[in-house]
Amino acid sequence: MHDTEIHFRTLVEQSLVGIYLIQDNYFRYVNPQFCEIFGYRENEILGKLTVEDLVAESDRKLVTDNLSRRQEGKIKEAHYSFNGVRKDGAIINVEGPWHTDHRYGPAGSAGGIT
Repeated sequence: MHDTEIHFRTLVEQSLVGIYLIQDNYFRYVNPQFCEIFGYRENEILGKLTVEDLVAESDRKLVTDNLSRRQEGKIKEAHYSFNGVRKDGAIINVEGPWHTDHRYGPAGSAGGIT
């Protein structure tokens, strides 16, 4: 690994906010804080859970519409909150800036507020 990649990985892995990367609607990367917010282990999320799996039914349209708009290039970023669902079924408020880099796909940082 290059020094820049090591520095980036260290920063992201120790972040106090949840950070993720989505490709083909599945989570391809999540940092430890993202796992903590939603109550899952990394191996339970990567390639197995979709965005909809972690969003309360009442907010799925909001989240999927914004995700689609980002993927289609209509918007590059958005900032909003939604009700998320933890592994134990608890509903949490999740807020954050959501970004799209078309080289990698939708990404963002999420802060969970219970």
